[in-house]
Amino acid sequence: MKNFLLSHKLSVSSIFFSLFCLGGYYYLMTYFNDVMSLEIIIGFLKPLVAVIFCLLFVFVFFLFFPEAIFKMWFKRIAWWYFSILFILTISTPIYSSNILALGRSQLVLGGMILLALITIPFVFIMKKRMV
Repeated sequence: MKNFLLSHKLSVSSIFFSLFCLGGYYYLMTYFNDVMSLEIIIGFLKPLVAVIFCLLFVFVFFLFFPEAIFKMWFKRIAWWYFSILFILTISTPIYSSNILALGRSQLVLGGMILLALITIPFVFIMKKRMV
């Protein structure tokens, strides 16, 4: 177990960070829900929690592969992808009267599904190249 944790320390630490963020969100919603405005909760916290929750599954997926693949994925795909997704999410209006408008949580969920569709082939291609 010790060697496994040493060989996957970035993935394991990312999982713990995600769980810590989800616990912090639960704490904020439990004790400070009446203090924060609805715009902060809907506009910032809910999309952020959706990203963290989806990333938790991606990080667990990387536990089954070498850490070098996780580093390549983070440098080549995740860094740019999350920057663009964050800018798109912030620029999306919180409330819209349009029936076909996407909400922030829907945008984040669609973005995370697209990230999973990009990540899975990337991981298997990189694993094949490493062998």
